[in-house]
Amino acid sequence: MSRLLAGAVAAVVAVVVAGAHGSSRPTTYSLSNRQALATFAPNPAGSDCDYRRGRVVTFRGRQGVAAWLRSRFADGDYLGIDRVWDGNTESPVGVLAVDWKIRRSATLRRLGFPRGIVPELSAKVVFTQGPRPRIRAFGNGPVGGDPSSCRPR
Repeated sequence: MSRLLAGAVAAVVAVVVAGAHGSSRPTTYSLSNRQALATFAPNPAGSDCDYRRGRVVTFRGRQGVAAWLRSRFADGDYLGIDRVWDGNTESPVGVLAVDWKIRRSATLRRLGFPRGIVPELSAKVVFTQGPRPRIRAFGNGPVGGDPSSCRPR
């Protein structure tokens, strides 16, 4: 694995871990949130599923990312990574795809999924080019697509 690709994978892991820390050790949230936020480019965008409402949510800019991370923390959201793969093999860094093994949260428990769910969609993570890749887009919800994948099953 190239150093650039390893840096991109580390950025994805930092974002995922930020939510996981919130479920067990609230005092680590601010550190994890700062670390996760540092992996994003200056003007990022993203999407995720709002399982309570069964729809896609989008966020833009660093404030939007910070709000999304806070909401994941508040919900005790946990995303378990199954596989991270290079979605753009022609470039040393550019796009990673993330398949999820499990997602658990207080919302999913309230909706009748005490053991969580396996999300239907993979995440698409787009990076900036350069020696230190930053997340430009974190697509974890079907923007412009069928929102039914945001209804837990």
